[in-house]
Amino acid sequence: MISRASLAFCEPAKSLDQFVTALIERRPSRNLRRHGSKRETRSFSREFKLEAVRRIEAGENVSALARELVIKRAILYRWRDAHRLGGPEALRL
Repeated sequence: MISRASLAFCEPAKSLDQFVTALIERRPSRNLRRHGSKRETRSFSREFKLEAVRRIEAGENVSALARELVIKRAILYRWRDAHRLGGPEALRL
C-alpha cells in the first residue's frame, strides 16, 4: 500500500509507467544480498556462541540479548538448539 507521504516525495510523472518505475526504484530492498550488495557476512567464534547460549540458558530474555548482540533471534535459537543436541562441539566456527 502506498501512503500519501511516499507520494509527496515523487517527482511529477508523465505517465503511470514512469510513476510506478519511480516508486520501485525508491523502494528499499528486503534482501540486500540478492540484489548485489557487498555486505560482509559475520562469523562468530565458538566462545562467543557458547557465551550467548549460556546467557539464554540462564534465563536472559532472547529478544533483549539479540538486540544487544545485534543478531537475529533465530540465530540465537539455532545456536541454543544445536548446543542442546550436540554440546559445545555442535557450535561450529
